[in-house]
Amino acid sequence: MLRCHWFAIFFLLVLPPALAQKTFVEDYRIGEFVSASSIDVDPFDHIYVTDRDASMVYKYDMKGNKLAEIGGPGWGNTEFDQPSGIDASLGVAVYVADYGNNRIQRFDKELNFLGSFEGDIPSAVSAQFAYPVDVVVSPLGDLFILDEENRRGLYTSGFANVEFIFGGIDAGAGALTSPVAIDIGSENQVFVLEPNRIIEFDVFGEYQKIFAEGKLSLGQGIRAIGKSIFVVTPVELYLYTVSGELRSTWKKENFVFASDPGEFRDIAVHKDRLLLLCERSIIVLPLQKK
Repeated sequence: MLRCHWFAIFFLLVLPPALAQKTFVEDYRIGEFVSASSIDVDPFDHIYVTDRDASMVYKYDMKGNKLAEIGGPGWGNTEFDQPSGIDASLGVAVYVADYGNNRIQRFDKELNFLGSFEGDIPSAVSAQFAYPVDVVVSPLGDLFILDEENRRGLYTSGFANVEFIFGGIDAGAGALTSPVAIDIGSENQVFVLEPNRIIEFDVFGEYQKIFAEGKLSLGQGIRAIGKSIFVVTPVELYLYTVSGELRSTWKKENFVFASDPGEFRDIAVHKDRLLLLCERSIIVLPLQKK
């Protein structure tokens, strides 16, 4: 699944080593949040953001105009309890990990409610889930869900049935201990971020490898693009290859901000720009080397 534009993929495939010394300069900001948690961009250049503390979901265009919003605390069809993950990559539907309500909600691209996948509904593999921290959608519309309470991932067929579990206590070296975010690579690799490492699975949930172990601290967001993986911590941005090689590290002092945006939370890529989701706003940063 490619969750960005082809220009960005090409740029990251040929990313020069000298970019490690680049200082990112803020271009402009989008949104005002209480405590943002996740971001995604659809194929039509729309930005979607979850605000965990406000229990809101927002939609913007690339100029920063707010196009729609839904939410508020509660358990109704358009309400949330600490939404923590979002996926709008296919451009058909928007999926939200409604953490405190133990469900995945589905909306159309205008944020009209379409349905809810409840974590307490029995399935063929008895894979109920609680406190989903993130969700990502395959090119076929199937879901990968991170189940915080049971420390595992789940794969669903469509928006209905859990087909298999991955990263559970019986997964050996691939057992998850504290999953926080998930993404799918261009060759259908499944990357699960934990605070101090990245665990790779194949599309069938089979463990492949661990990398970045002990080199990360408080990892919060992950984005797989082409042969590259961005990882966000509260004060740093890392760039790895999908083989596990660390290419670049940018600390907060390597950014020039108009004012303190708070902690880094997540990241998306749009054409030649990074969309760095921070605690209180989206910081738009040019990606080209100066």
